[in-house]
Amino acid sequence: MKKSMVVILMVGLFALCAQATPTLTLIPSNGGVSGLPGDTVGWGFTVTNDSTTEWLSLSGSVFNQTGGLPFQGTYVDYISNPMAPFVVVGPSPESSSVMETFGSVLLTGTGEFDIASTANSGPIIGNIVVSYDVFSQDPNDPSFDPGSYLFSGMLTADASVNVPEPASAMMLLAGTPLLLGSLRRKLCR
Repeated sequence: MKKSMVVILMVGLFALCAQATPTLTLIPSNGGVSGLPGDTVGWGFTVTNDSTTEWLSLSGSVFNQTGGLPFQGTYVDYISNPMAPFVVVGPSPESSSVMETFGSVLLTGTGEFDIASTANSGPIIGNIVVSYDVFSQDPNDPSFDPGSYLFSGMLTADASVNVPEPASAMMLLAGTPLLLGSLRRKLCR
């Protein structure tokens, strides 16, 4: 009896250890984006799932603010939007790693952060949390059985939005015509 319990415990521990650990990396990789008051910024992502038997289906995202300036904008989740691409990561025929750049027109990436038009300069610090469901069958398979659901999980990555000081923004805007003029001269030669 004792030996069979030890064997069952060992098999259970092995199964836990064998389970793949998915990863989330934001684009840009440091998780930092910048924009002026009134701008829309956002994050792309790479999700990797090295499991050979389980498929991840991304289901949503949130921006949890942990520091910096409070109430300086709003986050809009793209992953749960029905118009956004359906993301499945896993074994063949799917890809074990999926990358999406941020795109507000096609609703790609984790989501957008709409910086308030009245935002003060400074950082908005937090993290992006992406939720996912794990299935023992590929959700893109025509014979997919929703009963193959195993569990849900969350992936987290540090993220921040920087709103530059107005003087810095004005200097950048002031230099733009000079840069464009210089490029125009080079291109027209």
